Amino acid sequence: MDDKKFIAELEEQQNREKEGYKELLEVFINTPMDLESYFATSQKALLGLADALMVGKVKVNLDIPSNPILPAGYKDERVLFQSEAGFSQDSYSETYSTTEQGTATYTFYSKKGTIFTEDNKKELHHMTLLLYGFGGRARMGQLLQHVITHDIATGIPNLSTFIRYAFELNEKNTITDYDAYFLNTKNFKYINRIVKYQQGDVVMMRYASKIRDFLIEGEMVARLGGDNYVALIRRDRSKAFQDYISGIEITIDTERGMKTIVIGAVAGVYEIREPLATSADIMMPISMALQTAKSILHQDVVYYTKDLSQRILEGQKVVIDFDECLEKGEYVVYLQPKVRIVDETICGAEALARWIHEGQMISPATFIPALEKDGTICKLDFEILRQVCVLIKRWVSEGKDPGKISVNFSRWNLRNINLVEDVMKMLNEYDVDPKYIELELTETMELEEYAMMANFAERFKKMGIATSIDDFGTGHSSLSLLKNLEVEVLKIDREFIKEIGNYNENKKDRVILSSVISMAKAMDMQVLAEGVETMEQKQFLKDVDCDMFQGFLFSKPLPVDEFEKLVYTK
Repeated sequence: MDDKKFIAELEEQQNREKEGYKELLEVFINTPMDLESYFATSQKALLGLADALMVGKVKVNLDIPSNPILPAGYKDERVLFQSEAGFSQDSYSETYSTTEQGTATYTFYSKKGTIFTEDNKKELHHMTLLLYGFGGRARMGQLLQHVITHDIATGIPNLSTFIRYAFELNEKNTITDYDAYFLNTKNFKYINRIVKYQQGDVVMMRYASKIRDFLIEGEMVARLGGDNYVALIRRDRSKAFQDYISGIEITIDTERGMKTIVIGAVAGVYEIREPLATSADIMMPISMALQTAKSILHQDVVYYTKDLSQRILEGQKVVIDFDECLEKGEYVVYLQPKVRIVDETICGAEALARWIHEGQMISPATFIPALEKDGTICKLDFEILRQVCVLIKRWVSEGKDPGKISVNFSRWNLRNINLVEDVMKMLNEYDVDPKYIELELTETMELEEYAMMANFAERFKKMGIATSIDDFGTGHSSLSLLKNLEVEVLKIDREFIKEIGNYNENKKDRVILSSVISMAKAMDMQVLAEGVETMEQKQFLKDVDCDMFQGFLFSKPLPVDEFEKLVYTK
């Protein structure tokens, strides 16, 4: 080959490489910053340069480990370019570290019937650097997109992605095949306390992963933050989903070694029956339903209805008007006598809040749940305690025996670290002996609240104030946790009593009730049965050695003047 021809071919090769690099740069620079776009345009970007460098195939292996942004990591193998002329097995590879502490390996195969020369490999090194640079740019774009659309801690979609997907289904006219869920996990604060440092995020990630495992194509779960999640579940799988989230098992590392915990959830559900117009059409119903589910003890799933919406709006008005009505003296005490079963003498009373508004009695079922929702109920609890203190002070000054008056205290009060001091301050203000007061704490299913309840019961006992567990038997794990509570009185819920003597009575009711009473008395507790309405119920309670009862059989809740006539008039 003469020199002129060699120089001409060399110049042509250099021009082809130059054009190839130019084409690669132009295509990738104008490619959107994400991996799928990078992969999709790589064949076109590499066409000219690959031909010039005798490359028949290019592939990349990405291996990104688990990291805070991508908890599940990322592994993929893609062919970036493949020549129609085929390729040989002669190959050249380079591996680079990624910013996510993973690796990106680029492998080049020579054109069919050729092998790479050392000069080829030098150019392939330059080509690899470009691919690595643009690949890193694409990965960063992918991560940025992931951060925008996903929850970093769990790796599942975030709220904006959830809403966007809901409207995609809406446009396809399939959204009405779904139920929307708003989930709140139970006892998460307690779980965070028992797991090792920084394990809380691991628990959330595993919980989210377990929910994701349940899903089928077309369904979605997303995290709002904290222990709140939303989901879109096909209606024909809704019941199965509710069963699934009632107890998801997670294995975690605690100070005492590996431990399996069960995480339940309360849920607000909205059956989507109409197309969506705005995001509020889906978020408002599930929020209202969840709000209601969290305020109803022992009901983990609540469906949104128009009636529910109306009740919530009415409840919000109750809360808004509460302070004004309280100042006007509209919230008053009614007293329901507590009666000794042995001789049917009155030994005290339960103080109950009643609302007299514009001359009418408002049902407690209307205002109590409303005030419970945001903790406003605590103000009412202390107002009732104040009115009881006023009564006791007057009765004692008149030489009357008040007996023991019990006042209901909401679970919200357990969050007040100064609860004992606040109660004692009020008793001291009215010069009331603690022996006349009993505080009723409602049984709870929250493990964290049980711990707080046990602490307060012990502290009240030291102050001479009796405590009782109200609505016993309606909670979860009642018997196993009762031994840790220093309470004087166990109040058996009316649900245990109501079937006694009825035509559909289950014989087991009597056995269970008898056993509970025996157990409580063996732990030096007095037992009071609520909701006693028949002579047969009273006789059974007497036979099984129950101490006290209250209910319509003896008296309904009474205004103070009527209660005084009943108790103090001879």
